[in-house]
Amino acid sequence: MKEKVLKILTTLRPDVDFENETALVTDEILDSFDLVSLVAELNSKFDVTIGADDLEEENFNTVDAMVELINTLGTAILIFLHYETNSIFISYNISS
Repeated sequence: MKEKVLKILTTLRPDVDFENETALVTDEILDSFDLVSLVAELNSKFDVTIGADDLEEENFNTVDAMVELINTLGTAILIFLHYETNSIFISYNISS
């Protein structure tokens, strides 16, 4: 999954070393237009919904933080489906 996120980021901003940056939003390396494009791509590629509550600096300052957010959102969807259907719960990452 990390490789997919890196590919999206590199396509968006080929001038940035995303592997080593630790403050992409805090240091304004990614601006608001970049973030809008990034969120749209992540939603599409990983079949998640990044909502307004998820738009926190710490979720987008590093590639690892973005991967963690996607994993959390993917798992949350699975838990929601389990709750609604009263089916057997098997925990796995549906976003990868």
